[in-house]
Amino acid sequence: MTYDLRRLRLHRIIQRAPGTRRYTLISTGEQAAFFYTTLHRRLRQLPESDDFLSYQLPTPINAALHQLDTALSQLWNPPGHAA
Repeated sequence: MTYDLRRLRLHRIIQRAPGTRRYTLISTGEQAAFFYTTLHRRLRQLPESDDFLSYQLPTPINAALHQLDTALSQLWNPPGHAA
């Protein structure tokens, strides 16, 4: 957990309250989390069907999601930055 908290702190998603072991979400971290989860939820909504296991998203949406994931990975882990 220390590793994860450190990563979130270094990426300015959370901040530690001085003199405590508590962390709070920074507003930009909250906005990024809200944006990503909302986007993911909207794009991944399944159609109202009993055959949801065989449902595949259209190719353009899958390509866009892959591009988004790649861009976010590069944003969070820039080249030359230690993981």
